[in-house]
Amino acid sequence: RDASVMPMHATYVDTAGLLRSWADSKAFGFNVYYYAWTKAAARMAVRLHREVGFSVAQHVSLSRWWMPSPAAVLASRGVPFVWGPVGAGEVMPLAYRGGIGLGGHIKEISRWLARETFRLDPGLRRCARAATVGVAVPDESVRRLRALGVERVARSMSLPCDVDAMTDVVPVDKPDGLFRIVSGGGATYWKVLHLAIRAFAEAFRDVPNTQYVHVCGGPQLPRLQRAAERLGIADRVHLVGEKPHTENLRWVKTADIYALTAMRDSSAHLYEAIAAGVPCVVSDLMSGRVVIDETCGRRVPIVGGPAQFVETMAKHFRELFDDAELRKRLGDGARQRAIEFGTEAYVKRTDELFSDVIRQARSHRVVVGGDAAEPPARTLAGC
Repeated sequence: RDASVMPMHATYVDTAGLLRSWADSKAFGFNVYYYAWTKAAARMAVRLHREVGFSVAQHVSLSRWWMPSPAAVLASRGVPFVWGPVGAGEVMPLAYRGGIGLGGHIKEISRWLARETFRLDPGLRRCARAATVGVAVPDESVRRLRALGVERVARSMSLPCDVDAMTDVVPVDKPDGLFRIVSGGGATYWKVLHLAIRAFAEAFRDVPNTQYVHVCGGPQLPRLQRAAERLGIADRVHLVGEKPHTENLRWVKTADIYALTAMRDSSAHLYEAIAAGVPCVVSDLMSGRVVIDETCGRRVPIVGGPAQFVETMAKHFRELFDDAELRKRLGDGARQRAIEFGTEAYVKRTDELFSDVIRQARSHRVVVGGDAAEPPARTLAGC
């Protein structure tokens, strides 16, 4: 909305002393810092509520369902509380951890341990009970919120899709007749990009004029190069490496298929791909499951393990390669899907959600000793 009509005021909150120095640390140190920050933010929210009188409070900091939100403190003061969007904290499926190395296993265990430790906080369930509505991104987080006791759970992405993001992007050169599959995002172990390369090899081993491209850098690039060499397709696999985001989008725009194999929370360049009208083949979990449906791509189940995953992904790659009409239909569907997740639709859904929770709160308000002063129609506390 127009900031001149609905101005935004920011209040800076931080912790003091030693905890502040942990803000840039990893794993345990940062988790402790953020947890302490939520307490400081809650105290500030209470103070500001006394001054302003908020109509609704929303969780807008880290999208974790496994830590209480500082905004929940306002629920006990009669302010409707929207918890989310939340969706982070899942770990890699065990079946896909082969080959991730000792460091990868340590990171996954540490991630799980941090999540399970903070889940013991009684404040988390109080936060869940206080929520007027929980807003979750993937199915996994919907189940988590309901298990914690959130009575009403809505679905939404953390951020809207910029429908026009690809309009002015100038694509990189692409030889006539070349069929190109593109993946993106940091090449980390939990993206299991080697499976996408195996699927490409299985689908196109004897098919000339086909190419697999990965944009973005990351520690797994050497492993991907070795995998391509071992499979005999190194001449058709191009690892772009670390480049500016705008350069990565130039490659995405040339894709005939966009591939996403992430095994936990990541959407990489998925939004940009659908905005560009690129059919997508994605792992059937987290963002891929939410964004991609049969109108704009194909989802690859993970339940059968890596071998079945590769086989199914290869089948979808070849299906789209063989059927140009299907690619066009899914590409048109991808553009429509981008509109459904676009900024205008996102704002409309959020506006409707806030209107509903405020209306619900007012209908349940009990006034003792006279009429209570109504807060402004839209005074939002985000923390």
